[in-house]
Amino acid sequence: MTMSKELGIKIRELREKLGLTQRELAEKLGVDNSTISAYESGRITPSVDKLRKLAEILGADVSYFLEGEATPVPLPPIRKAIPLYNTNMTTGNGAFPDSVQPIRYISTDLTDADCAFIVHGQSMFPEISEGDVILVKHTSPDEIRNGDIVVVIYGNQFLVKRFYRADGKIVLFGDNEEYAPIVVDPGERFRLLGRVVEIRRVPKRRRIRGWR
Repeated sequence: MTMSKELGIKIRELREKLGLTQRELAEKLGVDNSTISAYESGRITPSVDKLRKLAEILGADVSYFLEGEATPVPLPPIRKAIPLYNTNMTTGNGAFPDSVQPIRYISTDLTDADCAFIVHGQSMFPEISEGDVILVKHTSPDEIRNGDIVVVIYGNQFLVKRFYRADGKIVLFGDNEEYAPIVVDPGERFRLLGRVVEIRRVPKRRRIRGWR
């Protein structure tokens, strides 16, 4: 059996399992009804983009359509652009994102990364150094685990620290022992911006000089 025919059978089986007609699937995919018929009969093979969308509509992983194939269809990585901020992480007005504008947008393969920061200061050294870029996922406090590296606004400061919750208190630690832990005062402004999901280390000669 050819690759196109096997792929067509899988598309038809999933479509019928969901109770969709060829016309309904065609509308969701944005193609003609005849195109779905051609896919399922194996007369034509969906493009990479159409295969991704089919997988999403039918609730399957793309790899399901390619299982057992000696020469799978090459799929380019999913990439997206996220804003990069050069906000001082240890001082500042703490108004992100209201009055802080990104300096540019950067590309990432991480679908859960929402924004990025250039880090200033050494409180997280050696895990994170000055000039490194951290990618952040917007996360609610309930989703944060002890030990996660987070970006927060505390008072009028931006901070990147390790998050701990104990005895009803939130404590922010730096990996650098020269920096004392911060016990969050409930009376102070505190806002969790998100969890760090990637650290992009910048070569020393390219590091951006930070504020002291």
